[in-house]
Amino acid sequence: MVSLALLLHVGLTSLVSALELGPPALISRRRLATAALTLPSCLSAGPVVAAEKGGVQWLLDLPSNFAVQRQLASIVRVRTETVLQADDVTTGATVKLLLLPLGQQAGGSLSADDQLALATYVYSGEGSADVVGKTMTASAARSPGVLKLTQQGAASGYTADDGRRYVRYQYTSQRCAGEYDEGECFGTLSTRRTLATLTMSSVSQYRTNTERERMKEMGQARNVDVLWLLTLSAPVGAAWDSIEPVFERLSKTLRVPMAPD
Repeated sequence: MVSLALLLHVGLTSLVSALELGPPALISRRRLATAALTLPSCLSAGPVVAAEKGGVQWLLDLPSNFAVQRQLASIVRVRTETVLQADDVTTGATVKLLLLPLGQQAGGSLSADDQLALATYVYSGEGSADVVGKTMTASAARSPGVLKLTQQGAASGYTADDGRRYVRYQYTSQRCAGEYDEGECFGTLSTRRTLATLTMSSVSQYRTNTERERMKEMGQARNVDVLWLLTLSAPVGAAWDSIEPVFERLSKTLRVPMAPD
């Protein structure tokens, strides 16, 4: 049976189409601007979490050999953000956690039909994990600087202990850093392999507890479905026998918001 979150998403997607679009808990206390923390490169990692100052909370147990370069302290204004980036200088691996609100903000990356297909699979299990993987790799192939991108194998879906559904897929991409023309790179060319896991959740956009309570009394909600994308990328020639198990463990620790009240 289709969940309430999916029904909300379907309504949002219909509105998007009509306009011709070309951790573990939510805590809203004070109105805070989204804050990005730049941490020392020598800092060891471990469990990283959006600080409980307000907005969307998430949790990820990062291995100690990864140094956090960027971590959002809180997210009040829901928009496309890299909420975490961490690097392992030994292997050249980079971990990123991206939050992408669906609807109009995602229109440049995912069509309304693509968004509906993602939501349908993640929320209800209907559809195909492989279709989700192909949709996401096609979106990644349109990223600036990508000259070539190839999906590796078929995507797979799994359900975590909390009942949330995830999709895992991987691809290799050839990128050009610098100028390129008609497929020819005149800058620095690099080829990396990327492992990715995605899921979705519905988060609130209330800026204060007062606003939350007022809207609740009126029987209204201000929620938006967001896509969470966790990736680990490294050069094709890196020590993937040791990198891949790291991502397996990392994916299992990802926790994102539960459904809003």
